[in-house]
Amino acid sequence: MIDDHESATDREESPTGADGRRGRAGRPRSGVGRTRPVRLTVDLDPVLHRRLKQWTGNAAVELDVVDVSLAEVFRTLVHRLTVDQALAAAVLSDLRDR
Repeated sequence: MIDDHESATDREESPTGADGRRGRAGRPRSGVGRTRPVRLTVDLDPVLHRRLKQWTGNAAVELDVVDVSLAEVFRTLVHRLTVDQALAAAVLSDLRDR
């Protein structure tokens, strides 16, 4: 019998999750989606990084703010990529051309 008050630790120590299924890499599935942000690390060519930093500097001037962070630019781009079909198509085209 599964206790409704099973802790996350109990689920992690069990070979299966509360629903009896295994998650990725044999880890239990909790049935609850991830709630904490996911950290990404990206390696950029130095020239591309410099261009991006120049762009964020210009964006800060345009927006009349002190700084536009790279993280905020990436978050905004990822969001737009998931909702803007034209942008998604352009990115797919660029990926095909690589």
